[in-house]
Amino acid sequence: MKECTAGKKRKKSAPNTEYLKGHYDYIRVNVPKGEREKIKAYAESQGMSVNKLLLTALEEYKEKHNGEKQ
Repeated sequence: MKECTAGKKRKKSAPNTEYLKGHYDYIRVNVPKGEREKIKAYAESQGMSVNKLLLTALEEYKEKHNGEKQ
């Protein structure tokens, strides 16, 4: 007899590598030792992933500096 799975959350599968390659670009960011965990903790405190935090910060930077040349 199979166990009823109603009401149980299904485990999310890992993103498909081929899908990621086809739909996303990859950017590597180097930070000083120890900063990675601080950034991760801050992102989590804001309810975001590190990726979402960085994308949000870049978008806000672009909006703030729209048309300004450095």
